[in-house]
Amino acid sequence: GIATACDAAQAAGVRLVVIGHGDPALVTYGEYLGAVSTPERNRLLSRARAVLMPTRYLEPFGQVAAEAQLCGTPVIGPDVGAFTETVVHGETGYHCAVLGDFVAAIDQARYLDRDAIRARAQRLWSMETMTESYRAYFARLELRRQEGFDTLPVQEMTVG
Repeated sequence: GIATACDAAQAAGVRLVVIGHGDPALVTYGEYLGAVSTPERNRLLSRARAVLMPTRYLEPFGQVAAEAQLCGTPVIGPDVGAFTETVVHGETGYHCAVLGDFVAAIDQARYLDRDAIRARAQRLWSMETMTESYRAYFARLELRRQEGFDTLPVQEMTVG
């Protein structure tokens, strides 16, 4: 998807900064920084108009999308895979099917409410939320280990 990100950013007339591991030779437009420190990544994410993630991989979660939203930054990704669950189209970013969708989403991203994006992300993926979610999950595993699979539920389950 790096070619799509380059093409979309160029067509939209915006600066593109590519961070993370990868082949710098694939970046045909913009600036390639490679892997950066966590504080630098968060600084870049929080100041970006949007994070482009036009992956062709069927993403099972997309941690970068969660990290970007925790910084209040909209995510622009494909209309398949985890993005359909982690990105609310028109609220926390956009789902795109073709290059033109990505170009239009880059323009529209500036109108999204960054405070609302961050608040939703904190509600879903904050350390506190995830700690409680994992605690409940491991408690259910322990119950299953002790009592077996056919145990009736004895605790409230939170669905997110």
